[in-house]
Amino acid sequence: MITANAEAVRQYRNNQQVRARLWGSPKRNTGASPANSNDIERGQRMLSSGLKLVQHGEESREQRKKRIAAENRERVAREQAEKKRRAEVIRERRRMLAERAKRPLPSWDDIRASLPTGDVSMKELAAFVLSSFEGINLDDLRERKKSVYLSHARHCVAAALWLSKRNYSIVGEFLHRDHTTILSSVRRMGVWTPANEGGEQ
Repeated sequence: MITANAEAVRQYRNNQQVRARLWGSPKRNTGASPANSNDIERGQRMLSSGLKLVQHGEESREQRKKRIAAENRERVAREQAEKKRRAEVIRERRRMLAERAKRPLPSWDDIRASLPTGDVSMKELAAFVLSSFEGINLDDLRERKKSVYLSHARHCVAAALWLSKRNYSIVGEFLHRDHTTILSSVRRMGVWTPANEGGEQ
């Protein structure tokens, strides 16, 4: 309340100073003249207006505090929802990987026996091999995931591409792997021998 009164008085004095500069200093009367009564009434109105302004400002600050608190609650709720969603995605991914681990691995011999011949692009050949692996696409092969099911699919694709007379560097660039990794995959599938170096069958 003291702060409100002081603010109202300061505003009243500022208005009086502006009024004095514009129209001159008002004459001081010692008696209770109508002019003095008007000044008193004007001062009381300004004091009341000042109190209302201060009270309105206090209400605005309270509203601002409530708004900030509500925004913080909403932000925390969004973060918790996002954290829960990510946890669900991770659990679903782990469940899918566990199911894949239980599946029998497709036979490389069967895949190799049915490989297409002729002028086939690397993407088409990789898609043909991956048709034997459920739920795996080319983007999965290019990631750094190392599940047994996914690694076997990557080895099969690398071996099939190498057998199509592509060298290790080209296959490695296609699968986002080093050429030594492709060499390891080819040897793991049993298609590399010194006699067929370079993809010759």
